[in-house]
Amino acid sequence: MGAQAAPSRVRALQLREHVFWGCARAHEVRRVLQRQLPQGVELLPKHVWLLEAPATELHPLVWAAVCLAALTVMLSVSKHLRRCSDLGQATGVVDRIPALLLEALKDFAAYQGPQSSVGDIGSGHPFLRARPGGGLECVLL
Repeated sequence: MGAQAAPSRVRALQLREHVFWGCARAHEVRRVLQRQLPQGVELLPKHVWLLEAPATELHPLVWAAVCLAALTVMLSVSKHLRRCSDLGQATGVVDRIPALLLEALKDFAAYQGPQSSVGDIGSGHPFLRARPGGGLECVLL
């Protein structure tokens, strides 16, 4: 039993790395995240998979929401592409990745309300910022 379990575990790890980091869909999500990060900050798998902020200026709860949104988009797009019947359909899905990520972060911001548990993140956060009247708004480019 142990000898058979090892190859399946290796395969599962390879699949995780592919879907959540190495494939073109994950690369597009990573590109969007990297573009938002402060200059000189490198995005690594551990930052997304373990919800570890890659820079001290990133609010930990906001970063966790960003990571969960990114992982959700990666998985959702992967599942959708498996159902695509042609290349044009697949290309359209990949082209929508930035919009899907933006939508997920807007949902998070909308559910925070005026007295957010995120606290005072200020106006300089690269993903979400506090609105003058309370609540959060997404600043994803």
